[in-house]
Amino acid sequence: MRGLRFQQALRGYRMDEVDWALERLADELDRAGTQRDGLLARVAELESALASAPGISADGER
Repeated sequence: MRGLRFQQALRGYRMDEVDWALERLADELDRAGTQRDGLLARVAELESALASAPGISADGER
């Protein structure tokens, strides 16, 4: 995403605005990916705790 560039054209977009928008999008994708990774780790942590909890089945039933 960060390396994406567009060809310049006579009646195109202002490159500084396109660069700003692409950088903002890349930052948001990075943030979302980091958040997703944290949530996946938390799910794995909770599933592990659930699996080792006495008297509780894998589907959460007692």
